[in-house]
Amino acid sequence: MTTPMEDRLRQTFAARAATVPEHADPHAAILRRIRRTRRRHRTLLGGALALTAVLGLTAPAILRDAALWPDTVLVQGRNAPDWPIRGSLAADTALLDAVRTRLDDPDTRILYAGDRAGHRVVVAISPRKRSMSGALVLYGEAGAPVGELDEQEPFVAGGSGAKDSEVIAWFSAEGDSPLLVLGSPRMTSVRISPSVAYRPDGTPARVTRTLRTDEGLLLTTVPDAKPGQAEIKIPLWESSERPLRLPWRISTSHDEDASFRADVARAAGAATGHVKTEQAAGLLYSLGSLVTPHPRLTYRYLWGGSLGPGRDALIATVSGPGTPTFLAVQTTRTAPDGSSEQERLGRVVETPDLSRPIGWTTALTGPRDSAAVYVPGGAGSRVELRDGARTIAAGTADATGFALFSPGLPQERLRACEYRVLNAEGEVTHRGRLDLGDLSRAVLGGPDW
Repeated sequence: MTTPMEDRLRQTFAARAATVPEHADPHAAILRRIRRTRRRHRTLLGGALALTAVLGLTAPAILRDAALWPDTVLVQGRNAPDWPIRGSLAADTALLDAVRTRLDDPDTRILYAGDRAGHRVVVAISPRKRSMSGALVLYGEAGAPVGELDEQEPFVAGGSGAKDSEVIAWFSAEGDSPLLVLGSPRMTSVRISPSVAYRPDGTPARVTRTLRTDEGLLLTTVPDAKPGQAEIKIPLWESSERPLRLPWRISTSHDEDASFRADVARAAGAATGHVKTEQAAGLLYSLGSLVTPHPRLTYRYLWGGSLGPGRDALIATVSGPGTPTFLAVQTTRTAPDGSSEQERLGRVVETPDLSRPIGWTTALTGPRDSAAVYVPGGAGSRVELRDGARTIAAGTADATGFALFSPGLPQERLRACEYRVLNAEGEVTHRGRLDLGDLSRAVLGGPDW
């Protein structure tokens, strides 16, 4: 049996648990995340207590910080220690010694120290610090003593191509939103996308700009950055590389979180079938890129139910102020140890018609990929799956209007199939494709900007 706090922690991590380790050495878990991210956009839920132990965070800190942690890949800094020290304070030996004293490590390698744009920033690599990326950032107001600088872990990423593609990046959503990107001297520019705009048809369009670096260094402000939307790209990377989503800290009180979850529970209770509250909240936590804080989202749960032992799905519509409305389908597989894996699909719905059937595919239902169809108010309806002119599966919707099929085709093949809903006279009342796409891509667009 889990406690309410454990339940809250587990569900909060459903939003952005891309780097959660399962043990003290995160390398294997990170590699698994890389493979899964490239295959499809899923969310791994790791153990909340494990992350607390590794990062040294208290539970309230996790609740505040995890909701919009970037969906990026962290890698060990292989080449950064070879970079030259840069910044306006690079020759200030007293300051550099003070940094090493504060970190209690004479072997600390300082990569950047400088005052710029009203900020004092120091980037260092300290072997004695428990840092997943191997790097640390000390920051504060320009001119502040080292002892008064705040400490934060940046994110380190590298493209799969050139040796010099590695970067250390740090971003703070406080004040004027400073951003530091530190790369090799070969890095001449950084592309920034602070936000997403939506076209008249509801599809996302990236707002972008390119900034020049000073010998591989960019320290600027991004006041127009939006939570969960701001990303950067490094031109040295291959065009297929995923952009880095900038982290965003959300401060919420226990009372605010409890009130939000109570509202979610009431909305979940109004759905057809059974929607689990923790999974319903997890869907909204994952959509913080639409608006923050999460209570500002407009949402409605349409259906929820079981896809088999340890497997659940829910359907909802979600929107933020001024955003399109998105149809979202979330499938969850829960392992015996309590860890979970989720797959989220979705699309824009210009005029939400809640009476229209919905079809989708999932690879989380067992050894065979499955197709699912929900027919609102369609208990007992006949549902068929067709691959061209051939009917590959047929069945009857249950009392909630739901039908599940495992015809033995891989998910990509199923996505090209058609589903049909028939009435008692055998007439086709609705037909559609099983090609519901990735929800994150529908909300934020793809990596090719």
